[in-house]
Amino acid sequence: MTAMTFHYRWQWSLRSEVERLWPYVSDTERFNAATGAPPITYTEEPLAEGGSRRIAHTRMYGVPIVWEEAPFQWIRHQEVSETHQYRTGPLAWFKMQLRLSPRADGGTQLTYEVWAQPANVLGYPGIPIQIGIISRMRFERAFQQIDEFIQARKPQPFQTRHTPVSAAGQVRLDEAARQLGNAGHESKFIKRLIDHIRSAPDDQLSRMRAFALADQWGMDRYKALELFLGATRAGLLDLSWDMLCPECRGAKQQAHSLHDVSHAAHCPSCNIDYEVDFARSVEATFQVNPSIRQVTREEFCMGSPQNTPHTQVQQTLMPGESRVIHVALKPGRYRWVAPQLATKSDEPHTINSVEQAMHGQALLKVRARAYVNACTVTFGHNVQVQPEDIMAGESAFTLKNETDKPLLVSLSQIEWSDQSTTAAEVTSLQAFRDLFSSEALRPGESISVAGLTILFTDLKGSTAMYRSIGDALAFRRVMDHFTILRDGVARNHGALVKTIGDAIMAVFTDPANAVAAGLDILSAIQTYNSENPDAPLILKMGIHQGACIAVTLNERLDYFGSVVNLAARLEGQSRGGDMVLSEAVAADPGVQTLLQVGNAASESFTATLKGFEDTVSLHRVTLERESVKA
Repeated sequence: MTAMTFHYRWQWSLRSEVERLWPYVSDTERFNAATGAPPITYTEEPLAEGGSRRIAHTRMYGVPIVWEEAPFQWIRHQEVSETHQYRTGPLAWFKMQLRLSPRADGGTQLTYEVWAQPANVLGYPGIPIQIGIISRMRFERAFQQIDEFIQARKPQPFQTRHTPVSAAGQVRLDEAARQLGNAGHESKFIKRLIDHIRSAPDDQLSRMRAFALADQWGMDRYKALELFLGATRAGLLDLSWDMLCPECRGAKQQAHSLHDVSHAAHCPSCNIDYEVDFARSVEATFQVNPSIRQVTREEFCMGSPQNTPHTQVQQTLMPGESRVIHVALKPGRYRWVAPQLATKSDEPHTINSVEQAMHGQALLKVRARAYVNACTVTFGHNVQVQPEDIMAGESAFTLKNETDKPLLVSLSQIEWSDQSTTAAEVTSLQAFRDLFSSEALRPGESISVAGLTILFTDLKGSTAMYRSIGDALAFRRVMDHFTILRDGVARNHGALVKTIGDAIMAVFTDPANAVAAGLDILSAIQTYNSENPDAPLILKMGIHQGACIAVTLNERLDYFGSVVNLAARLEGQSRGGDMVLSEAVAADPGVQTLLQVGNAASESFTATLKGFEDTVSLHRVTLERESVKA
């Protein structure tokens, strides 16, 4: 005899717009915690066809419950659903679906449906009581709180756990605030950080992202990052390095020191091995120190759309199924993916980036100006997208599964979130080098950095200067020159890696910042020379960008590779009082804007560099004479 299926359908009218509600109502991790669901322990079983089977374990009212969790399905800003097939417990299976529909008045109609089938006698009274009565009341309260938070009537979107600051922790907070103030951080932002540590729910204190909080607080991102690093040094926060999977972008492995970061990692969810990259897949996150607050980190959902916010659509297509969906997309690069169609072999599936694993996926470009807003995606021997370019806004996608097996397919943005603070950005900041000088990779380890800008300088004629003005005065001039260099680099979000005689090597994640630092330094040198005309400083500079390798040398984080070598050669092309840019740096849009609006002149030339066979195109940048300060 087939057990009966219970079905519940609830609707709520909310004042907020669909786009503003989506990040919260689709965050099933925080929603489940706020509505009283018990914490869950997950195990992931790798599947031969790719991906993994997710098994959830929990206890409710003392009863152990185990289920297999099917991959969530969703369309961004429209709907999300999940299905459980139970192995133990009072239920046989469960499904929920949430849908958002815009109303004419600008609000949203939220529809929430649940289907559940009992597995034994406990399920028959349990479903109508727990789901039909208790869950309904909790869900209504949670959705109303989200709506009131968006409408600025509640301080938090979810009512979740809040562990208070201990008495000893309060003393440490006060002392750390004093230290941060003495270090020069702005008092209003110190207060924002202290208030956040004191009053934020536990779930907002375990993986804090400096850039995201800076945006929320209306603060300069790099100043926020420096504040968080200072707070770590003061004992308020702990810094962790999260190794992100290039497919799901989940933080599957975490290291508490750069020494523990490896060039290779594994994602059990996607069932792939991948190469770690400082500029993309290693993120610095912060947690409140346990001596301040004993925050408990529990898991309530693993498949939430907000765990992979770059994924716009995730759907399961049955064999031979054709389905039409409508999705609104912003301009950018996307990809349709069906992991089961990826080429299989006996070797582990290892990738460095999404662009390197094109089996089982196809690219889609969304442009502000295009001619069509309809697209067909065919999943067969591989993935085919026709056309490959569509117009931004709402488009119709016809999805076709031409295989004889079910397929999990998804549409994701290729670009990574700019709110992620990568290891490349953190380690290229002078504040990090100053506060955490001992942080380095373990000896023998090397990790790729997809994009880094390298600046080399050298002081021209320093030997003659020692002869002309004497050792003591010349030494002071050289030390002054190092101060100018360090200040110019730090002021423009870079870091001094090392000094080599009278030369330095510095790194930046943004080419425009490197060029801005060069212009600042040239201007400061001109001013210095106007005040010390007897033995002027003549500085040579070269700047190049590209991929390189991060290593540890002399117990410090350092960088090697052909990009570094070429940058060093560019400094040799400098005549003094100028900087030489590679074509890659000069072509950067930010650099072009900087040179157009700045007080600088640029000329192109070609050169043959030692160790490089081909002639290279270069650009010489000098300051206009009127930039010299009186």
